[in-house]
Amino acid sequence: MMKKNANVWKHLHVNVAGKRSCFGEQLARQDMFLFFVSLLQNFYFKPPEGHDTIDVHDDWGAGTINAPSYYEVRMIPREA
Repeated sequence: MMKKNANVWKHLHVNVAGKRSCFGEQLARQDMFLFFVSLLQNFYFKPPEGHDTIDVHDDWGAGTINAPSYYEVRMIPREA
């Protein structure tokens, strides 16, 4: 039985703050890193045909949801 004066929060808040706020965050970061590195290792990124550069302007807009603008890119497989 729990004592009336027991400090329950002392034991419960350990997993919701600080370094251990999300158990899967580090795993997700590693997975994203491996995904993007594998793309860079296996493909050349070129501008679309008829363009000289890839337009990656930072027009994020103002609103509740920030999302990057649409852009086009060609992914050409690298030869092994």
